[in-house]
Amino acid sequence: MFSNVPIVLPPKEEEEIIEFPITEIDAVTIESKDGYLFVISREICERSPVFKTMFTSSIDFDETRSKYIRLDDFRGKVIEIVLDFLYTKVRIGKDCQVTPKFNIPNDLLLEALILSDFLML
Repeated sequence: MFSNVPIVLPPKEEEEIIEFPITEIDAVTIESKDGYLFVISREICERSPVFKTMFTSSIDFDETRSKYIRLDDFRGKVIEIVLDFLYTKVRIGKDCQVTPKFNIPNDLLLEALILSDFLML
């Protein structure tokens, strides 16, 4: 089982190749426009209707086979905020009486909202 925190890797060098055994652990890798890689469980990834459709549709998406998603319009810091939200949502469940606080920097707030909207969260 996965921990409650996604794996975050720094931007990769142009010639550097990083391989993950993602098919063996049922994980998905998300790459930001600035090269950050996030390795998260497919279960968490499918909390987004967009990603769920990508992985469960009868349409043969490249992402379905590779389990690698490029979000070329979003910075790593923004993706990290949204993934933190997804992990927190799963961790606290539906019956939580306390709303957690997210300290999102003002300069990232609009981008996080746009990504959340794009992912239909």
